Amino acid sequence: MLMEMTMKKTIREQFHKAALEAYKEHGFKSYRHAEQQTGVNYSTIYMIVSRGRIPTRGQVIEWAEGLNESVNEWLVLAGYEPIPVELCLPSGIPSKVREEIMRLLKNAGDK
Repeated sequence: MLMEMTMKKTIREQFHKAALEAYKEHGFKSYRHAEQQTGVNYSTIYMIVSRGRIPTRGQVIEWAEGLNESVNEWLVLAGYEPIPVELCLPSGIPSKVREEIMRLLKNAGDK
């Protein structure tokens, strides 16, 4: 139980640090300005930046997309599972192409 609480605290601190850095790097002038750029509600952004809270999975995805940054990196920072690559591939890809993409990704991960 103590170890789990320590892990959650560490995740929260890492996410908060990354969010603060992103907030500064993107030059947001206010929470409303950040809302306009990311699509995440300003009160949620306040909770992220000022309180160090981790938002819902959907809000993390919205935040990452609004920042034009890796969704999976932000999900992992927030303590969520990343989106499997196969779910990110367009549905119209022929199965042989899909299999080759997955094979190449697996090989890249093995290195």
